[in-house]
Amino acid sequence: MQKHASLLGLGAMDTRGLAAEVRSKIGTDVRLAYAQPQNAREAS
Repeated sequence: MQKHASLLGLGAMDTRGLAAEVRSKIGTDVRLAYAQPQNAREAS
């Protein structure tokens, strides 16, 4: 999944950016927040 996220451009996003991107796909009526995502570029 890390490789997939990296290829989609999600690897450099912070918690707010990642939550906003997911909400843009699933809808804004869903409350969503990330405390500490593991960036795709950090995964080995």
